[in-house]
Amino acid sequence: MGMSAAQFLQAVKSLLPPGAAWRAESGGPLDGVLAAWADEAALVDDRVEALLAESDPRSATELLQQWEALAGLPDAGNPTTAGLGIRRGMVHGRFTDNGDVSEPGWIARAARLGGAITLSEFTPSRAGVMQAGDELAPQDAVFVLGITAALSTAGAFRAGDSQTGDMLGEGGATQFEFNMKRMQQGHTQLFFNYV
Repeated sequence: MGMSAAQFLQAVKSLLPPGAAWRAESGGPLDGVLAAWADEAALVDDRVEALLAESDPRSATELLQQWEALAGLPDAGNPTTAGLGIRRGMVHGRFTDNGDVSEPGWIARAARLGGAITLSEFTPSRAGVMQAGDELAPQDAVFVLGITAALSTAGAFRAGDSQTGDMLGEGGATQFEFNMKRMQQGHTQLFFNYV
């Protein structure tokens, strides 16, 4: 929070030159002028702080639509009806996602979308490696990545991130999957499991 009007008034009074003409007695004409200036300065200071918050899409509210336009949102998988937190996360992800398809990259991407995931990698069945009772996996299983997430991670309402009018379970698995699949490599498949 910025300086209050009383703090601005005190600061200006302390900078007045010495002399009888510059006495800002409480209730006097000079005090009234300085108080009016201090009120406006406090309003400007608060507005500057609010605009600074808008410079980061993770905290933007007023300028979120402009951030979305810059990021190419909304798109097929990201409707304008998504909750505030998800919309912020999507804009931030569009600007910061570096295409990392390592395990930490996938986990970070899911966190931006509002969820925690675990990954499972699959290996094709090989003689001499398998044991009795192991499930058979095809040769291209090496290109499959299993993603396990709680169903509530896909767009859950969050106090502080969501706003009035947001649905409690908005987004759902479809939106979560769409945004995760945006970064998959062409030869890979993502398999989603919700618990």
